[in-house]
Amino acid sequence: MLEKVKEFHEKLLKFSENESIRSRLQRVVEGALRDAYYELRAAGDPKEVLRDCICSKMVDERVFNKASLEEGIEVAEKVAEEIIKLTEGDFNTFKKFGEVYIKLNRVKELEKELSKADSSVKRQSKFSSPQRKRF
Repeated sequence: MLEKVKEFHEKLLKFSENESIRSRLQRVVEGALRDAYYELRAAGDPKEVLRDCICSKMVDERVFNKASLEEGIEVAEKVAEEIIKLTEGDFNTFKKFGEVYIKLNRVKELEKELSKADSSVKRQSKFSSPQRKRF
């Protein structure tokens, strides 16, 4: 399951050429998977539920400020189809997929934050304090 999720996580960036969508899509899918889990338990068409959850998260992330509504819906449909295909439409597989995806995405985001913080600290220490000479 982890390999499927890793491949999907990397593949997400190829679903759209629009940078506004691409830069937020992994975070959007994370939130949509959380929401879809609860909505799918109440039944309904999985593809439609996922598409609606993805579009909702795109609105939350302000993707449509710089991207067209049509392109966003098209990307949401592609992503929903891919998730349904990977999970074979099984709720338990979807649940596992969602859990692993959310954890993987959190780890990737934390790695980025740590990398930024590390480079910031290195830059500050390089410029802020002159080295003291010891005698």
